[in-house]
Amino acid sequence: MGRPFKGQLSTYEIGEPSSVASTSVFYARYKLNQLGHDSGILGSRVQSLTRGMGTRRTEIAEVHKEAIRAIRRLDRFIWEMSFVIKQDIPELMNDSTATEDRLTLLDQDNVKNQEEIQKLKNQVQLTNIFATLAAMERDRIEKTQCGVCYDSLYRY
Repeated sequence: MGRPFKGQLSTYEIGEPSSVASTSVFYARYKLNQLGHDSGILGSRVQSLTRGMGTRRTEIAEVHKEAIRAIRRLDRFIWEMSFVIKQDIPELMNDSTATEDRLTLLDQDNVKNQEEIQKLKNQVQLTNIFATLAAMERDRIEKTQCGVCYDSLYRY
């Protein structure tokens, strides 16, 4: 008898070439293990992205609450100032207690009030910017997560 066939062997007939089993069992096991490993990596990436999305959602909610609080403080401040102005106008019109010192104090208070209003407006704008950035980061994470899922489906 001659030397046996040296090509890939069939699982059905030993020594004969077969078109049914084109890869060896070892190679198939290797690829299966590799796919299992890749699935584990993909799973950990998805978990990481999911945690990141949760964190971003929490940050967005906190920034939104802060913006609402700043707007309420600004509204309350403007409302309170309207009463102060209403009280000062009759005094100024009657000239009962309006002196140069009183006018100077009112001007100083007005400047302070305008500064406080501007400060609160800046805080609202900054909070809105943070909310926008957090939403953009959340969208980026979602796109990345979808991209990883897409790559894993069509990789093999």
